[in-house]
This record gives sequence, C-alpha cells and structure tokens, in this order.
Amino acid sequence: MCPSIWMRRPLSPPTWPWGSDTFGSVAVKVQQYLDSGTQIVWVVRPEIRTVEVYHPNSAPSMISSGDLAGAPVLPDFRVAVEDIFAV
Repeated sequence: MCPSIWMRRPLSPPTWPWGSDTFGSVAVKVQQYLDSGTQIVWVVRPEIRTVEVYHPNSAPSMISSGDLAGAPVLPDFRVAVEDIFAV
C-alpha cells in the first residue's frame, strides 16, 4: 500500500481538517491502517506544527523540524516539516 499524502493550509485550533474526528478516533484510524498493512502513517498536527509518524510495531515519533522521510515506502521522498506549515 502507498501512503496518502495530504497537505493543506494550517487551521486554527481546535479545528480538525477531517471534520468531526476526535484525537481518539484518529488514533483508532491510525491503528486500523497499520493493522491493514500500511507501512507508514503521518498525522499532520497544524495546531502544534508537528507531524506524528507511525510505523508498525514501533512507538510513534513526533517531528517538528528537519526532514520528514517516506522510508521504507517512499525511500527517496523527503520534505522539510517547516515547508508543510509554510503556507
């Protein structure tokens, strides 16, 4: 499976770009993606200018600066986290 890459202009907190989803329901969806075989899930958190990175069988990491990498699914993909929130 390939990841879906979705970026949009940062929103004012506490608005979620996907509507009525709560933090808990997003966590459930992330786990469902991982359980279904997805190798990487990115949750973009515009309110704190951070990207949460999830991989199967490992603890999530939070990235607020530096490069966001697409490995192992997209080994050559890199984007600066600052560029995601530059809009």
